Amino acid sequence: MCMMDFTVKSVNNLEKEFTKYNLDIRKALKEAKVTNFYDVNPIALIDLDKDILVSFMESLTKMINTSLELCRSAAETIDDLKTKQVENQGKSIKLQEELSSTDTEKKEKSTDCDSALIPLL
Repeated sequence: MCMMDFTVKSVNNLEKEFTKYNLDIRKALKEAKVTNFYDVNPIALIDLDKDILVSFMESLTKMINTSLELCRSAAETIDDLKTKQVENQGKSIKLQEELSSTDTEKKEKSTDCDSALIPLL
């Protein structure tokens, strides 16, 4: 079982965390004179201060772990929803069968009543 619950609120919270981590990462990249994420490479990062690299790695690790946790929670939620949907479909089919059976019984009773009334006329 995942620690995080998959909800709209949890996704919004994740977005806020990513925004913070993104700022931390951009700060580190600015020190390396890298203007966008696509330009990250070992040569650009080699001369970075150790503290900046630690902060960079910490932010990336947190982003990855939080994402994985949310993905696992989302998968569990989807599985639960699928199970509930299958159960509800089974209940719906059963109710439709009962309704159909009730309609058939009503028609038979109506026919019996009609048959019983015809001789009286």
